[in-house]
Amino acid sequence: MPSELGLLGWHLSLVSNLPFVFFISGVCRLIVSLSLLSTFRETRSVEPISRRDLVAELPLIKPLADTFGGGARRE
Repeated sequence: MPSELGLLGWHLSLVSNLPFVFFISGVCRLIVSLSLLSTFRETRSVEPISRRDLVAELPLIKPLADTFGGGARRE
């Protein structure tokens, strides 16, 4: 990896190449994940759930809601 970057008249000397490597890795992961996002589908039938109910099912929120009496369980 280059230790110096020049782009459109800007010159940047890098102390380490690692930030550049991590940036390139992150961009590549983002491209792959965005391209694969539409290929996954749920094969089983699922019950629609509202956003509020979905947030209430989070591992941190659900025990707190049950402890303080605000949690209405859907079963």
